[in-house]
Amino acid sequence: IDGHKGTVWGASFLATGRKIVTASADAEVKLWNLDPNVLGHKSGAQVRRWKGHNGNIKCIDVSSDGKTLISCSTDKTLSVWDLERNRRKRKLPDQEEGCHELAVT
Repeated sequence: IDGHKGTVWGASFLATGRKIVTASADAEVKLWNLDPNVLGHKSGAQVRRWKGHNGNIKCIDVSSDGKTLISCSTDKTLSVWDLERNRRKRKLPDQEEGCHELAVT
């Protein structure tokens, strides 16, 4: 995906299928529009980005209601993001083994 400055390690579609979030070695999570009918954002355009990790973000997932995103990084932290308010709700440090997989239910 053009826009990240490193390998994209994870991706997750929002429930509508019209947006996708990606996680990368650049320590950023980005939200992308996939719907060509959205005013102000062409298909493939970056809509938002979040920074909050100090290492590669290896995995991400979005809640089924599309309101919460979880990201996990090689910095051994897990972040919980509020997609409606565009901010991090919580950062959970000291994930000793790091994160290799993530699923939100």
